[in-house]
Amino acid sequence: MESNPSLLLSLILLWLIWRAFLFLKKEPGNKPRNPKSNPEIVCPTCRANLSIEKMLDASVCFEPGAIVFDCPDCKDRIYFSPYENHIEIGRLGCSPVLDPIPFANSDYPENFKMKSEIKNGVLQIQVAGKEWRVPSVKIFLEESRSKAKTIKPRAENS
Repeated sequence: MESNPSLLLSLILLWLIWRAFLFLKKEPGNKPRNPKSNPEIVCPTCRANLSIEKMLDASVCFEPGAIVFDCPDCKDRIYFSPYENHIEIGRLGCSPVLDPIPFANSDYPENFKMKSEIKNGVLQIQVAGKEWRVPSVKIFLEESRSKAKTIKPRAENS
């Protein structure tokens, strides 16, 4: 029995379309499934579970649209960007320059409320009665440079 290549190709194509249909099918509760959104926030490097509070506790600096932090588990420097309806998390392409490479999007926890404002180059964020102060990348770099100047090099042995 000879196989017909066009029939085989048609069957494979039909199977791929069916799989895509199942993947995008609505979940119970009439909430459309979003393949790019995860209910959990995870580190792009070590896959450790993160919360917004953990990310803010480990924050280093901010640039418009992104808050840079060090993962509490693997210490990799990554970022998150809060949007109206989701959080984007990813890696930095050319640290310390903010060149974000998105990894995943996550939904906010239910009943999540956050207030934020920028004063004198410092981002002030309030979540559930707790407050964080995150310096801008410019202030962070200036502070890093001034700390580097105060460190004295070790004397060389002759």
